[in-house]
Amino acid sequence: MKRNNILIIAFGIIMLISALIFKVFYDSKMPTLNVINNDTNLQVILGGYSWSSFNKTVLADTAAPPMLSEKVTAAKVKLGSTLKLVFCRNPKEIQINLWKD
Repeated sequence: MKRNNILIIAFGIIMLISALIFKVFYDSKMPTLNVINNDTNLQVILGGYSWSSFNKTVLADTAAPPMLSEKVTAAKVKLGSTLKLVFCRNPKEIQINLWKD
């Protein structure tokens, strides 16, 4: 009886570790992003992006930035201020593009 309980507990631990490894290494969702300026969380708009995670790649296209921004009031920050990018998971690489009319 004691041996069966130990085997059940060991199996449960192995399953839990396997689930965690799968979640960490095979989750193909793009990390969420918060942009912070002087302890203020700024609203962000998700534009087009590409995201790769192991053997899965996701490409998403959206309208041009002027069209996306019609629904949002732009945040105002001081010239030269620092913006902090906080991801729920750190990506290996990011690319930022500025849109100029």
